[in-house]
Amino acid sequence: NRIIDTYSPKTIDNYLCWTFIARYLPYLGPQFRRLFSEFRAKVPDMSVETGDPNGSSRIFLSRWKECVHVVSEGLDVPAIVLYLHHKQQALDSMTAKINDLIKQMKEAFNLIIDSQQWLDSSAIKENFKNRVNSIQSKIGVPKVLTNESEVNLLYEGLEIDSQDVFITNIFKMARHQVMLELKKLNRLVDPEEEWIIQPLIANAYYDPITNNIIMPPGILRFPLISFQRPGYLDFATLGIVIGHEISHSMGTDSRKFMKYTNGTNWWTDEINKVYREKANCFAQQYNQYLIESTDEYLNGNHTLEENICDFAGLQQSYTAYKLNKDNTFVQLPGLTNYTSDQLFFIQYAQIWCEVVSLEGHRRSLLDDHSPGRYRANGVLVNSEQFSKAFLCPKDSVMNPSAKCGLWNSNYG
Repeated sequence: NRIIDTYSPKTIDNYLCWTFIARYLPYLGPQFRRLFSEFRAKVPDMSVETGDPNGSSRIFLSRWKECVHVVSEGLDVPAIVLYLHHKQQALDSMTAKINDLIKQMKEAFNLIIDSQQWLDSSAIKENFKNRVNSIQSKIGVPKVLTNESEVNLLYEGLEIDSQDVFITNIFKMARHQVMLELKKLNRLVDPEEEWIIQPLIANAYYDPITNNIIMPPGILRFPLISFQRPGYLDFATLGIVIGHEISHSMGTDSRKFMKYTNGTNWWTDEINKVYREKANCFAQQYNQYLIESTDEYLNGNHTLEENICDFAGLQQSYTAYKLNKDNTFVQLPGLTNYTSDQLFFIQYAQIWCEVVSLEGHRRSLLDDHSPGRYRANGVLVNSEQFSKAFLCPKDSVMNPSAKCGLWNSNYG
């Protein structure tokens, strides 16, 4: 209402037209793409959504990469079906390994919960462990996507014509996607068939309502997991991701679903007080981190839950790695000077390596997650195990005396 009262109808009309045009500019050909790129260079802080559900305006140098991106975003279900035709066997064999990894991560977190002195009774600890143990996992894709006839029904009526103008096919895909969503209205949704994450995205998700970890095919591949390398490296990659998602089961949103069990409030005032004190340490720590190429600092409260889950995920994965009986140390060519613990932490830091544009740095201010360098170093400065592995001098940059901690492990 404030915007409508403040601006003229003409200004509002122009804005609506511009946002629609800007959304589809990357699909209008080289001339428009060039103009769009020049505009973004001069107005980098303006967030313009495109057909990409992540809200980013990707402009690729290679045409084939752009085509793959457009198809996998606009026709994600047919794209994953095509992927499964080539990778189903590998995905099936990977699933057993991932389920075992999830089991080990849960066991590690149970041990960590038992060691937490601020949880002041065994009954409270048991309730927390029950929450962890009841976490279910969805790995791969919903079963409906393995049924070709069901997939064909989903896309009945959508006709992509290579003779059409490119933007016309983009509109067709967008329109069909909206129709698929509208068909879900006024009907029960089967949680086994409707996963709230795109199948090809390289990410995992924790759903606090169903207490489920969802891991689509996009994340179940190298470099996060592999059958051709020592197991301790898998703990430092996919193990970290799993531990991070498990940690969300203890987060602020999840607490709403576990607060009362058998009529008992497990998140007592005293536990909440200690939790907030520990969490505040992380908030203050990340408040001090400068966003690269800007004069802005991270908002430690905005990224707080993700930062805590990063730390807790590392604690779980390190504990699981140390407890794993099959974790024989295998030296790696060219890295024989490093111990298995050192390689574990090096591998952990490597998953956060990134190349970020100036605009990307600015956008990170709006992200719930910290930039990659702080997801690595911000976590490791609080890790006693890391400091011990690399013999970091006390009060050095990576081994400060004052450390933050929540769900710390006693292992290592």
